Amino acid sequence: MSIGKAEFVVDRSLYVLYENLRMLNPSVFDMVKALNVVLVQQGWAINTCEDLEFFIDLIESYEQEMP
Repeated sequence: MSIGKAEFVVDRSLYVLYENLRMLNPSVFDMVKALNVVLVQQGWAINTCEDLEFFIDLIESYEQEMP
């Protein structure tokens, strides 16, 4: 069973993974593949451009909430 986008939440470990991947500067394809290894464990994956945009929006929201 997969979770809906409305239920998906970015936590610190996912944010750190995203930032570490960004520092490596992989291709978008490779970054999405790496993120999906973790995201699939949470019942979600980036499969479309819309999914990627949604994920990036969540990351940006998480950054704004950080102290």
